Amino acid sequence: MKRICVILCLILIGSFSHAQEAKPNETVFNEGFGKSVGVMGAIGLGPAQWGESAVGLLNMRAGAVFKDKVSIGGFYNSSLNDFRGEFVGAQGPAMDFRWFGGFFEYTLFADRKFHLTFPVLIGGAEVDRDEQIPGTDENFEANFFLVEPSALLEINLLQNLRFNIGFGYRFAGDFAFSGIDQSEISGFSAQAGLKFGLFRK
Repeated sequence: MKRICVILCLILIGSFSHAQEAKPNETVFNEGFGKSVGVMGAIGLGPAQWGESAVGLLNMRAGAVFKDKVSIGGFYNSSLNDFRGEFVGAQGPAMDFRWFGGFFEYTLFADRKFHLTFPVLIGGAEVDRDEQIPGTDENFEANFFLVEPSALLEINLLQNLRFNIGFGYRFAGDFAFSGIDQSEISGFSAQAGLKFGLFRK
């Protein structure tokens, strides 16, 4: 009887040791998942010519970065100065521009000093004014859909800091407001800025 108990104990100990040495179960979120996820923020400036005015545009983005290739997050863009639509024989009202939504970005060869990155911004935009046009019942703002894919040259300045510059194209949904419409907003765009964050492979 004692011999049988000893044999059973040896079998149990051997089985436990084998289980300890076996590979762990596969999971959706394993221990290495967090090591490849980083965070980023970006700020940039760009020019535009809308209506009768030259406009400066501020763009800001923030999001998560996966393996230093794919970035997903949100953005907020706005005009830095007022601009005016085109009116025959009269000066249009001063207006502001705002745009916010989500973005997707794919970066090629981020470990190299010079590389390319391709952000796509998708969201809702707004043009508004502070004063009413005499003799009209027009609303004080217009809302429309706006998409802007871009191609940027990016330069690694430091481990956590990058400079980028490049071009894009804005596709604006239909609208007409105070002497400006989608044909003014749509078109080629240029920008330069900085990206900072924790970039993990």
